[in-house]
Amino acid sequence: MRVKNINGSSPQACACGSWLNHWRKDSGASGRYCSVVACPNLAEVGGHVRPVLSSNADWYIIPLCGEHNGEWGEELQIGETRAMVPALASERCGQN
Repeated sequence: MRVKNINGSSPQACACGSWLNHWRKDSGASGRYCSVVACPNLAEVGGHVRPVLSSNADWYIIPLCGEHNGEWGEELQIGETRAMVPALASERCGQN
C-alpha cells in the first residue's frame, strides 16, 4: 500500500504519551520496526500518513524510523498487512 507522509502534524496532542504509543495501544501490536517495505530500522515515531490511491483523506498513524518520518510529502510503500490507526487523538486516546 502506498501512503503519503504528512508534513507538520507532530504538534497535535496525544494523551498516549507519543504517537507511537497511540499506534501500539490502538493496534495491539508492538510496532518494533519501521512500516516501510524493506526498511530494517527500528520504529522511532508514530508517523502521520494518508492513503495515496484512495478517496479517503483521513490521517493515520504508522510506526516509522526517523529517516522515513523525515520524508515529508513523500510517498512510502508500506506492508499490506501493516495496521493504520486513525489519528483521532481526541476521540480515541485513553479509551484502550
